[in-house]
Amino acid sequence: TEIGEVEEPFAKGQKGSSAMPHKRNPIGCEQIVGLARLLRGNATAAFENNALWHERDISHSSVERVILPDSFIALDHMLRRFTRIVSGMVVHPVRMKENLDRSRGVVFSGTVLLATPGVPSPRSAISRRCCWPTPRSRPCYRPLT
Repeated sequence: TEIGEVEEPFAKGQKGSSAMPHKRNPIGCEQIVGLARLLRGNATAAFENNALWHERDISHSSVERVILPDSFIALDHMLRRFTRIVSGMVVHPVRMKENLDRSRGVVFSGTVLLATPGVPSPRSAISRRCCWPTPRSRPCYRPLT
């Protein structure tokens, strides 16, 4: 049931999921996603600084003194962490091909829809072919004509 196409590096002694012991959580990517959320929040605070009453006052610099160093430190950590993740990433191309073959090309349904301007009702034809692919159904990436 796992996709099993790409894995983050998993250190010896590293624990898996607390709820599902067989699962390896992508903790590095999860941390990067969480820090990106923090950076977006800091960007909102920076945008709030655009509003000035009469002249720039201390309310602006007090925000900047917090969000600027925090944002740059977080971004530096995110970039270093992501570099380590990518350099140690384990890729399973055979599994990728198996998953694509098993899906019978449903990932291409949008591309096929855009490439069939002359076909009457291409959306319903693609939907019939792609919604419930079976081993005997035509792949979704084949032309409709």
